[in-house]
Amino acid sequence: MIQEVCNKLKEKRKELGYSPEYTVDKTKLHPSVIKDIENGSLKNINYIYLKGFFKIYASFLGVELGTALEELQPQPQISKKQKKVKIIRNDKDVTPVAQRLINTVKQIPPDAKKKVLIIFTSHLCYWIL
Repeated sequence: MIQEVCNKLKEKRKELGYSPEYTVDKTKLHPSVIKDIENGSLKNINYIYLKGFFKIYASFLGVELGTALEELQPQPQISKKQKKVKIIRNDKDVTPVAQRLINTVKQIPPDAKKKVLIIFTSHLCYWIL
């Protein structure tokens, strides 16, 4: 059903004789958003903004959306940072030296960690200045 709405929006824009540039100028939506909506490539648009973009575009063209927006479901999106992070799942992923360091740090009380951090930061600031 959402694909039908996307096609309907595209046909309505063409029927009204609006160019993509004119539509961008009047709706203030990014050209790629309008292109993605008209092509039905909704996974390229962040779900948080998708319904709002649909409402703006449909309102501009005078198209009634009805219950079509209820069909939209959030798409899981993985950011670039999440792709690069390696998650340590077990001890096999960690070198023995790193594992010893991790265990040593875990044994230090939190207040001692705080004091060490303060001392280290103050020395660093001293040498920088």
